[in-house]
Amino acid sequence: MMNTFVSSRRGAGQGRLLRDRAALFSHVAIFLLLAGGVALLFLQEEMPDGAPATEAGRAVVIDGDSLRVGEREIRLYGVDAPEYDQVCRDERDESWPCGRAARDRMKAIVGAALVSCAGSAHDKYGRTLAVCSAGAIEDIGEEMVRDGYAIGSGGRYALAEAEARAAGLGLWRGTFDTPREWRDSHPRYQFF
Repeated sequence: MMNTFVSSRRGAGQGRLLRDRAALFSHVAIFLLLAGGVALLFLQEEMPDGAPATEAGRAVVIDGDSLRVGEREIRLYGVDAPEYDQVCRDERDESWPCGRAARDRMKAIVGAALVSCAGSAHDKYGRTLAVCSAGAIEDIGEEMVRDGYAIGSGGRYALAEAEARAAGLGLWRGTFDTPREWRDSHPRYQFF
């Protein structure tokens, strides 16, 4: 009799253990689904509606957030880099040509690689707003933000920007006016 009693208690304990594990698994699964949804909301910014047009070929870098592929001028979607003539302050409060540095970093990222851009929207100047890749770099805009030579607009590149800021890279090594603030205070650049 005693063996039967112990045996049935052991079975009850195993059942409880299985229920506890199942409950833990479901809680973890729900947490992961919610965390993934939140991450998508904050880290992914939707591309504008419409089927994306793709442009591919050799690129000519114009500045830190725009380039030309073939006859098409493309503005990187979701980023804003310093204007070519913009000057920033470094960690010693000395000026440095951050706009030129942003253009040079974009040139280094693009290099001689074939560039592929996908986007469907256009800005008021007719430039295609696109996410572009070059060689092994899947998203040039994200790379520019991660390196500290552009800032993100919206949540798409929030993590990359936080990494650059924490590491004091590029613009984040000192102080700077955002590209929008700089354009607003320099009438020549009012075309954006």
